[in-house]
Amino acid sequence: MPPIDVPVQEAPVVSDPEPMVQDVVSGPFILGPLQSGAPDIDGLGRFKNAILAHLERYRNYPKRARDRGIDGKVLLEFVIAPDGRVQRVALLTPNGSHPLLEQAALETIRRASPLPRAPERLQDYKEIVMQVSLQYELK
Repeated sequence: MPPIDVPVQEAPVVSDPEPMVQDVVSGPFILGPLQSGAPDIDGLGRFKNAILAHLERYRNYPKRARDRGIDGKVLLEFVIAPDGRVQRVALLTPNGSHPLLEQAALETIRRASPLPRAPERLQDYKEIVMQVSLQYELK
């Protein structure tokens, strides 16, 4: 059976932590939101957790934001190649977070690249789309 040509649309912001899978391998694999402690029910929890841990090593709370008492969260969507190279990053919280935090979140992705390599079952996909919320809290 020949593959069905499915138009690719921008990934929706969803609260369901389960991955959404597109049937066509030539399209992107939409991993969905990343949340810490993702269960390994679908075999991808380990990959999700590895990406979150990797991003956390590079996340930096901007001193200017900390000094000014600015906190909040930034929702990002990014696309990686199966080898972990970041191809695109987009803010999903336009005007919903402080510009200092938005810049810090974008810098986190830049510094963390390349991300962990995708598991074998995703190696045939051209792109892997994921979303992450980076939290900046004053303590």
